[in-house]
Amino acid sequence: MPLLTVYIPKEEHGRIVGPGGSVARDVEAATGASLTIPRRAEASDAVVISGSEPAIQDAIDAIVSILGHAISDEPLVTLELGIDPGLYGRIIGPGGAALRALQAESHALIDIPRRGTEGYVRVRGDADAAASALRGIQAVTGVPPTVVSRYPPLDENEMDVVASSSGAAAAEVNIHAYPPGALNQTLGQLLGVLLAAEASIDVCVFTITEPRLVAALIKAAARGVAVRIITDNETLTNEGSDISQLAAASIPVRIDTTPAHMHHKFAVVDRAVALTGSFNWTSAAASVNNENIIVSNTPELVVPFVDHFAELWASFDSFGP
Repeated sequence: MPLLTVYIPKEEHGRIVGPGGSVARDVEAATGASLTIPRRAEASDAVVISGSEPAIQDAIDAIVSILGHAISDEPLVTLELGIDPGLYGRIIGPGGAALRALQAESHALIDIPRRGTEGYVRVRGDADAAASALRGIQAVTGVPPTVVSRYPPLDENEMDVVASSSGAAAAEVNIHAYPPGALNQTLGQLLGVLLAAEASIDVCVFTITEPRLVAALIKAAARGVAVRIITDNETLTNEGSDISQLAAASIPVRIDTTPAHMHHKFAVVDRAVALTGSFNWTSAAASVNNENIIVSNTPELVVPFVDHFAELWASFDSFGP
């Protein structure tokens, strides 16, 4: 018998179940599908729908009608955001109106810490919904939110898919400029080149807070690629900074401690492909901002980046856990 697993935030399961299970029973009776919904004590978001293919589709349509938003067959993303508590009021709005509007527009759940308590703003939903919520929060606060953590990070299969779609054998010059998205193509292009590296990755960027890029660098280092990172000392202690995590993974890191900023945003892969552009290695760049990246294997463009990285590496201080 066909079955489909869909992922619905645990907080919304009660709306599908209904009082004494009445809503779920009505859906099953109307569609001929069977719903398996996790018990209240279980933390899972997964709801299994079984039956004929038409019955499954009818059940999906019924659940979407109940919830008022689309549902996904991909595991949900949870983001923890570092936001100034002084901005919470803008997100919530009078009587919670702004928060309700944000959630309705993005189809994500947004949880704000209660007044007087510490913690992060949590966003839960599929990848598109989470990205939409980030853009909405930036719009109402006027400040790009800092993504402190993302669960789950890109998994092995997703990384392999990204790597296979874009390798280090780049065209002579490719310019990628894209609007915001859950995994916008600027980030996808960057991940693809990093994950296809065979010998070395030299990264020279002002700040690194994007968990998927961090995971890609750690994955590359674990399979024997020589990864080196140069960054600025001012961003080491920024909320969400992943430099300590990278250093703990035995990736060599050097930092600029001069009064001037090391504000570059470039990387060189296998000493043959250069990546540069507006894209800061942050979750805001990946999901909220309009960004661009240039990827090239033209020696006239690559060699100056190779040489400049060597100059900076020789002049900056080592950083380690």
